Amino acid sequence: MGISDIIDQNNRGVSLLMENDFPNAIQSFALALPLLRTIADSVWDHTICDGDSLDQHMISSADCADQVKPASSAANNGMMIYQVGIRIPPTETIPSIISWVLIFNSALAHHLSAKTRACPAMLKAKQLYRLICDPQGMTQSPLFQYAVINNLGVIEQNFGNASVANQYFEILPSIPDLREDLQAYGTDRVSA
Repeated sequence: MGISDIIDQNNRGVSLLMENDFPNAIQSFALALPLLRTIADSVWDHTICDGDSLDQHMISSADCADQVKPASSAANNGMMIYQVGIRIPPTETIPSIISWVLIFNSALAHHLSAKTRACPAMLKAKQLYRLICDPQGMTQSPLFQYAVINNLGVIEQNFGNASVANQYFEILPSIPDLREDLQAYGTDRVSA
């Protein structure tokens, strides 16, 4: 299997997310991650991820999501959950971008699934988001950082950890270039 198979598996998972088929979405992402690991081991370098590419993937995915609305995700105290799975275009070849997107999508699938069932899935979502929480800005993607940090804050809020949630939420306004990204992206991509 090659990169194109991994990308196809990710994009199938995003389609399943949009249909609220969380168990199969989780399985789809779980199948793609080990495949990526086998390919990426030989070419993986811990270089900084191209934030512009990652932002563009998020914007393109959100444009596709406009056609089919994902699950409603009302959170405590009016907090929003970024709930659009990120599609990877067939032309993407950078393993680090593919890896970040796969882990984010897997975390999102667990997160949305947990809203409809017990807490273990929410804990799994938290673990996966923390894997890609990027306070040093290695992804150079303000929109991606915002989505991950925001969703971690929402999970902590759901667990009743208001002080930890607030620590995450206090980071959000300091993410550089976020205002421009959100204006280009549109604020209707998050749901109350």
